[in-house]
Formats: sequence, C-alpha cells, structure tokens
Amino acid sequence: MKKRMFVILGMAAMVIAGCSGKEEKTAELSNQNVEVEENVSKETAGETEAAKRTLKKAASIKAEEGFLNFRSNAAYALISDDEAQLYNSSGKKIADSDFVSVREEDGFYILARKGKELGICALFSSDGEEIIPFGPNSIKHLSGNYWEVVDAGKKTDNEEEAVMYLTDAIWSMVPGDEDILYTGTIRVFNAEKKQYVDNIELTTPYARVKAVGNTLLVRDDEGNSKIYDGVGKVLEENAGQFSKIGNFYKESINGRTVVLDGELKQLFDTGFSNVNYADGEGNYFWYQDKEENTCILDREGEMVAETGKNITISPQGSTYGKASGYFSCYIKNEDGDTVYGLMKPDGTMAVDFEYDGVDYLGDGYYSMWNRKDDEYFYSLYSESGGWITKDRSESFDDRMISCNREEGRELYFVVADRDYTLELNDAYKVGYGLVAARDASSGLLGLFDVFSGEKLLDYEYAEINAAYDRVFAYKDGSYDIYEIKD
Repeated sequence: MKKRMFVILGMAAMVIAGCSGKEEKTAELSNQNVEVEENVSKETAGETEAAKRTLKKAASIKAEEGFLNFRSNAAYALISDDEAQLYNSSGKKIADSDFVSVREEDGFYILARKGKELGICALFSSDGEEIIPFGPNSIKHLSGNYWEVVDAGKKTDNEEEAVMYLTDAIWSMVPGDEDILYTGTIRVFNAEKKQYVDNIELTTPYARVKAVGNTLLVRDDEGNSKIYDGVGKVLEENAGQFSKIGNFYKESINGRTVVLDGELKQLFDTGFSNVNYADGEGNYFWYQDKEENTCILDREGEMVAETGKNITISPQGSTYGKASGYFSCYIKNEDGDTVYGLMKPDGTMAVDFEYDGVDYLGDGYYSMWNRKDDEYFYSLYSESGGWITKDRSESFDDRMISCNREEGRELYFVVADRDYTLELNDAYKVGYGLVAARDASSGLLGLFDVFSGEKLLDYEYAEINAAYDRVFAYKDGSYDIYEIKD
C-alpha cells in the first residue's frame, strides 16, 4: 500500500512519514547503525586546543543483540510489521507509546500511528515524558515552548476551506486532483504550561502562527493579526505591522523599523524601512543604507560595522554544535553570478567572495564549494583556525565527515592532520565527527573521532548506535548507555 503524506495547506509545513494518513510499514524503521562515542578529543583547527568530550555511563540494560533499533535519533523496538515501541534515553520502555513512525524535532519526538481514518500523532520528550497524547493529526514545533497542533475535520472539495490534505506524492506544495482535502482546526500547545493556548483556534489555510520568545504572532481566519502571551491573553490588538525576524519582532511604522524582543520590549528604532536578522551568537541585525552599504547592528541597535555595497547576509542554522559566529553573505560579481564569503561580526571578511556556496557544519566549521569545468571542489574553514583544507574533490557532510575511497580503501579526513589519514574498514557515520568501523578479523566494532583521528572505543562491540545524543553500545548481553560530556 502506498504511503500517504499529510500536508498542512498554507502553513508551509509538511508532516512527512511522522503523521501519514494510511498504513506505514515499520519496516521503514529498519535498524540503522548511526551515532556517537567515548573520550572524544576534538582539536580546533590550526592549534592544539584539545576540547575533550568524555562518556559518563548513564544506564545499562540487559537485552539481546538487535533488540533495539535506531532512527531519527530515537531508540525503539519492533512489535510487528506495523507497530513499534519507544524506549527513552535511559533505555526504559515508555508506556503507551506504540507507533508506526517516529520523527525528531528540536530534541522532542513526534510519534505517529494509525487512527480510524487518518494517522494520529503524539509528542514525547527524550526522557519519555508524554507532552501531547495521541490524537492530533499533525504536530509541528514553532519555537521555544510552542507547538502547532492540527486536528483534521471533514472531507471537502473546497480548497478555500481545506486546512490539510493527503497525498501520495513524494513532495507536494499544493493539492493535486487525486489528493483528499480536509477541513481542520489549528491550535497552539504550550509545553511549559502543558496546556493549549486559549483563544487561538484557526480553521482556514490563510491563517498563520509564529512564536517569538514567549509570545505568539497570530493572523486569524479573517486576516487580522494579534500578539498573544502563553496563556492566550492579547498583548497587541492590532499587529498587522509586526513580523518575525530571528526570535524578535519587527514593526514597520511610517517608513521606520522598530525591533522588539519577544516580550514586546523595544530594543531600537531605526529610520530605515527594512532591517533584517543577521544570525550569529550575539543576535545581530543588518540593513542597507541610502548608499547601499550594508550596516551591522547589535541587539541594542548600536552600529557595529559599515561594510561594502550590496552585500546580503544570509542566516544559517546548524544541525550540530553551537550557533554560527560568523555571517554567511553574498554579492553579485561583475559577471552577475552570486558568490559567497564569510564575514566577521565586526564587518571584516574572514573569507572573500569567491565561492559558489557555504554550509555551516557546527562548532565554528564551514564547508565551501566551487564548480570548475563541471567538477566540484570543497574546502573546510574554521573560525578558530582558518583554512583546514582547500579545493578537495571530496565533500564534507553535515556531520563533519569526508571520505576518500580509492582502490577499495576507506580514508577519512582527520581535522588535526588536515588530510585523509584515517583508514577504516566497513565504516559508517555514527554522529558529529564520529565513525564506527569493523575489525576485519573479529568482525567487532570500534569507534573513531575524525577531529583527532583517535580510536575512542576498541574493537569489542557487536553494536554501536546512538539515540537522544547518547551512545548505545552493545556487548556481553547488555546495552551500555553513555551520556556525552564536554
């Protein structure tokens, strides 16, 4: 049977396998050996500042090999072909958590199982706490403590009243002729209060909800915008001029831009009509002045730097590690091509505008690439150590891992060595900067750190996996569960 995908109309959010409307085989949750380690030493590039991570045993559970499966940074056991059971970060079974599919979102876990007609969802923490019981047809994180929850209503043929639809398409932005439309109700759940926010019930595809700090910017079914606190009290009755930038509000007033925090406290007022969020650890902002110079402001509105003309700063997120300290930015060159570089918060360029793209990998590392004569070349840059390597044919993924496979050999890039010096056998990615490999003689697994090149776990494990950003290592009839300590 085809897997169906639930899509929320107008909300630009797809609920993928995590809330599918028809059966979804748990075979799709097949065991994937992924994740993390012990005594991890991570070198910052260029200098020998060894910021070691260590493992502290958090729990040990008796179980047979292969009892647990791992997917979406979660641990679970298969019950049947279309049912699974969630286990928490200490390896304990979570009550009433039978599900068909699981999806991690910002450290929480959205489970989905079959309902009467459509799939229903629940939200759990990594410790096993039930945040939202099974029942909604869609759950999506807004930010902070707020979750958008959608309950499907009746089938409809009217797209003007349809809040969500079921589709067989792999990717879908608008409903097709064969898709099934549903009315529905959109609400907001406050995880800190463990209750739904009063006075917010939306029923059209044109409504919007955005979380900013501890408040909510809501455009209702009639197109009116208001700002609510976490229990549903209206803080701003007429919020049509408010928009969200980063985790702040931007209010447009007579050609000026006022920036406010999530509590509606004004941070600064500028005479310019458009101010953008610049990302970075210090919560910076930027705008272009009348001469088209790009200006950087801090969160108090003080000018930090005035840079070159027509530079666009593009915020970047990261799957792993801390927030980016530098700004990814781009300009149009003389040929009209978009070229990227890296800017420091003081406005100076760390990397000139020479690259076709930049990805932030976490912990101050950036992957950059160029296309030359139909070939791609990749470079690695560190905020603390500068260039690690340049113009390699192998790419770096979002876990900081790069592999060179030549003549049947697996050579992994080691940051400390600035080269492909770590040769492994039958290896796979385990987590950020971590690779598990199999001993050719014994068939047992060990774990390696691509930052230092060191072996972190000896070749003595039947399984090495990870969930909840903890290590699950199996040998001698037990899963030992380790917490990673910086």
